[in-house]
Amino acid sequence: MQPVLLAKAFRASGKDPSKVRPHRKLGQAGDGFAVEIENDRAPESVVQYVETRFDDLLEYFAPTIDAMAREGEIKPAVRDAAKGAEYRAAFEAAQRQREEAAGRQEVF
Repeated sequence: MQPVLLAKAFRASGKDPSKVRPHRKLGQAGDGFAVEIENDRAPESVVQYVETRFDDLLEYFAPTIDAMAREGEIKPAVRDAAKGAEYRAAFEAAQRQREEAAGRQEVF
């Protein structure tokens, strides 16, 4: 069995201590892929992934992703280059319109 990257943990609710709130914490396999940082808004820490290790993280999960796709739990992502180019062109056109409107001090 593969070591766990994120482990489910529980803590008492701040509003009602009789209730428990789930959250995620870094598991044994998370070392090097992510770090836990202090959260100003909640008592539990937040998991933040290391951007430079993302390709390694994806490679680590590749066998799990393949198995889930084979078993029908998830659908594999299929990229459509033409659709992506169309989306990017529309997004860039909208961005240009916003910039031009801002230059004319119009409300968009």
